[in-house]
Amino acid sequence: MKCRYASSHLDFKKGGYAPCFRFKNTSDVQRHNYWMGSGSDKLPSQVINNKDFQDVREQLRNDIWPAGCIDCKTQEEAGMSSYRTRSLDNAMDYSPVDYDSNIVVIKDLQLKMSRACNYTCRHCDSASNSSFEKLGRQFPEIENELKTKYQFSHISPAGDKKIIIPTDEVMEDLYENVFPTIEQLEFSGGEPFYQIEMYKVLQRLIDHPNIDTTKMRLVYNSNMSQLTHKGYSVKELFPHFGQVHITVSMDGTGKLFEYFREGGNWDNVINNIKEIAPLVTQFLFVCTTSSYQAFYMNEIYKDLTELKESIPETRVQIRATFVHWPKAMDIVNLEEETKTKIMETLEINDFTKEFAIRMTSSDNEIEPCFKGLVKTQDLLYDRSCEEGAPKIYEYICN
Repeated sequence: MKCRYASSHLDFKKGGYAPCFRFKNTSDVQRHNYWMGSGSDKLPSQVINNKDFQDVREQLRNDIWPAGCIDCKTQEEAGMSSYRTRSLDNAMDYSPVDYDSNIVVIKDLQLKMSRACNYTCRHCDSASNSSFEKLGRQFPEIENELKTKYQFSHISPAGDKKIIIPTDEVMEDLYENVFPTIEQLEFSGGEPFYQIEMYKVLQRLIDHPNIDTTKMRLVYNSNMSQLTHKGYSVKELFPHFGQVHITVSMDGTGKLFEYFREGGNWDNVINNIKEIAPLVTQFLFVCTTSSYQAFYMNEIYKDLTELKESIPETRVQIRATFVHWPKAMDIVNLEEETKTKIMETLEINDFTKEFAIRMTSSDNEIEPCFKGLVKTQDLLYDRSCEEGAPKIYEYICN
């Protein structure tokens, strides 16, 4: 097996690093040195070729799934594409990687500079968005219900689950020893366009004498709610870089978008996408699909297709990914009769085909409880699905 992430990527994890952003901190992985709490390799330039990272690459070459690669293993065994396979599908956009070598350089890096975000989406939590902790303090009874009844730490204190923010020491190592070989730099969060730290990194890269930003691709996971922040503008910074790829979280469209992504404004996002499109090499519109979106897949596909066609100057892809946690929001745990009803009207296409596989190939993992979760979240946000998602309202009332 080949995986571009394992052969060129480094990801930040609690206490250290991992080969990719989906790599899991399992009990088996803890026995190794991926999480560097007690290790000597504390900097990105040191860890990429230590024994444990080399072991991952060797296992993959021998068609053995490393313990931390459980997400891709599960997806591929279900007949779905995985992060590993998609890394290979996109390989033509990057320089070649020597999959036979244990010694590599970091070409692909993802940074999360802050948990700051101006949205409070229904599938996100405090580990990635500090705003949720404020909600939890405001509504302690709802916080406790979400945590105990639905095993969803949506607005609970993040504790040691917070996303990892690089230290000043790590950033200095990146500037001197890693960024000069980076071909792709990805920002996520939080919302990167809402974080002053992201803009400062771009400016320092542009000004650095040993870094050629024209050979660097910027990649974002963004809600596209804004293009400027505290005097900085992405429109002024992007032209200094070779390419810009933006994955836009489109977890619904129109009223569903604004209902599910609290704080979002659909028209504002569309306007920002069209404004920045001339500077963007590629957009990927991703619908992170939970039971909320399951009732609207045909409409979402239609709206995203229309948006794609409205910006012909930019390469655009649309794709659905899936929520597996909390399980109350996972589409496999809807009632069987509800899934059957959805499938009766579903239009099968490239966007919905994996949705159809997941809806029809898995049994319920838990007792269906999505209705209760919707009611609890509606109470939290003081926003009813009756207006924003009337199909869900009808489902709840039946």
